[in-house]
Amino acid sequence: MASQPEPPGRPAREAPCQTAAMGGDAVSMWSAPTRGEDLAALQGLVQQKLGRCLIRLQQYELLIKDFVARARLEGPANSILKIQEARAATVAQQTLGQVVGALLGTVFVEPAWDEDGFPPTAAPSDEGVWINSGFTVSVSDEEFAAVKAGMADLVALRNELVHGFVAQHDLQSEAGCRTAAAALDDSHEVIDRHVHELRDWYQGMLDLTQATGEVLTNPDFHDHFFPDMLPDDFAVAGSGSTIVELLRRAEAELSRDGWTLLDDAVAFVRRISPEHTPRGHGCSTWRQVLHEARPIFDVKRDAADPKRPGRTWYRTRPPQAIEPIPDIEA
Repeated sequence: MASQPEPPGRPAREAPCQTAAMGGDAVSMWSAPTRGEDLAALQGLVQQKLGRCLIRLQQYELLIKDFVARARLEGPANSILKIQEARAATVAQQTLGQVVGALLGTVFVEPAWDEDGFPPTAAPSDEGVWINSGFTVSVSDEEFAAVKAGMADLVALRNELVHGFVAQHDLQSEAGCRTAAAALDDSHEVIDRHVHELRDWYQGMLDLTQATGEVLTNPDFHDHFFPDMLPDDFAVAGSGSTIVELLRRAEAELSRDGWTLLDDAVAFVRRISPEHTPRGHGCSTWRQVLHEARPIFDVKRDAADPKRPGRTWYRTRPPQAIEPIPDIEA
């Protein structure tokens, strides 16, 4: 019986799966991918490899920007954190080429040391504590030339991958996709090598920062560089000492009828300069600080009552009433 033709508009029935005998095995004639499927798979592979390179580049860019933001820092101690935040924000807006240029011009260049062995500073003469910190990678001229050339190549590679990769490769052919995939493998190897090199320098900076912090918190360092913060067996220093100046600043802010409540002054000092404590100046309490500084301050104390404990007040003596402070014998 002859088969009836399919009505117009109805899809033709799928042909049964045919097989061919090849070496005793039955192989489906429909299982082999078409040429279009091969190309799509290769295009997907190229996309994955390109994405891997771009992610690695972004990791490098984030790291180098943080490195540059931290590598040089200078300013007054009370504003140094804000200065660092502002520098980080500025660097974050720069291109990779700009940041590489900043790195090569700072981290690999030692400052011009003065005759006392210190780097140049912009500290004004009336500034109290001024911080100037920096990190330098010391390399030979030949090594620096190699680093500079390598970073220039990396920036060029980054621009090529971001802006020109598709135009340089024929991604509509299998051969072109294979060539592109191989080029991306080489690119990733180059980028990865730069990431590891940068991490080594960055870790060196972190190690140095940690070591510097340990030195700065060492009591011997404070005794040498901050002589007004005296050992326990010394009295509070004179009118120019830091703790006396802090008490005077509190007085200027908090004075009531010419007298300042010590409790208010202590809270003020703890807020603006918490590192300065009575113990750091050879005293066990704030009342002892005032006692040791009596040539500078007048002190009075309210009597305690059932509703309120006794309170200590102080005020700066008039200049003519300040007694001279005897020299401490060596």
